Amino acid sequence: MLHDIQTGKIRAIVCYKLDRIGRKTTDLLRLMDFLEKYEVDLLICSNGINTASGVSKIFIQIFAVVAEFERDTLTERITDNMMELSKDGRWMGGKTPFGFTTRRVTTESGKEKSAFSYLESILEEKRAVQRLYELFLTNRSIKKTADALNREGYRTQSGNVFNTSTIRLILKNPIYCIAEKVSYDYSMEQDKMGIFLEIWMILMDEDSDSTFISSKFVQTIEDKLISERGNFRR
Repeated sequence: MLHDIQTGKIRAIVCYKLDRIGRKTTDLLRLMDFLEKYEVDLLICSNGINTASGVSKIFIQIFAVVAEFERDTLTERITDNMMELSKDGRWMGGKTPFGFTTRRVTTESGKEKSAFSYLESILEEKRAVQRLYELFLTNRSIKKTADALNREGYRTQSGNVFNTSTIRLILKNPIYCIAEKVSYDYSMEQDKMGIFLEIWMILMDEDSDSTFISSKFVQTIEDKLISERGNFRR
């Protein structure tokens, strides 16, 4: 389209909303200068804006700034929400790692109904992962590890033989890291790694076979005996 504008084939561009043609204020202003250079008008249907009018150019800049602000705010909220859910060990979606299956749990009902997912290990695949790490620690070769697993009869989730790419992905996946003090200390020493749990939480839950943190660690409301609640009036 930009090439057609330069060659004089286009005299006006029509779009439904402003964010359909530009998502950043700087990019949109740069495009506006480009269109003005080649005398091409921009029409925004949802706002009734036409750059043929000088006043419309001001509105476009205002709308662009507001739209970018709203988009950045929404992105921050989504990121913060995903971080908070990850702190509880909840599975955020995507392809389930080899050795695990996804469990979906629904809590409450009606308007208070909510659901979350977490990972549970599959015994046969778990053994394959453990064997994979044993072989790699012995031979220090991705190719030899794949060949050894295939000879021993292990297969991937899809039933295929292991190859170097599959082995490399599993070795680099932090999901297989055990929640223990050694792992905790190592992660704390790395600048790019974040640990959201205190060490006592990890040590208490290190025997668990699930990557989902026990609900007793994240529960915010606890039931108490009537004798512990104190006096109250109706």
